[in-house]
Amino acid sequence: MDIAYERTLELMVAKKGEVASLAELLLAKETINHDDIVATIGHRPFKADDQYAAYISNALGIANEAAKKAAEAATPVAAPNLAPV
Repeated sequence: MDIAYERTLELMVAKKGEVASLAELLLAKETINHDDIVATIGHRPFKADDQYAAYISNALGIANEAAKKAAEAATPVAAPNLAPV
């Protein structure tokens, strides 16, 4: 446990700027997601395991689909011409 504590302490000191950036983002938003983390400190320095990659891919697909539906709902649709012919 002492070794893990020392390693964590070293990482916190070495990555102080990134920790501060994430802390500021959390204070501003209260809840952050994967995209917020990547935008703030960049991608992971190692390859994600397959399950996590699948989860992120699925979440991204769901978010894109929701954005597409919202954009379609916001697009005004012309009213049908109901005047007699």
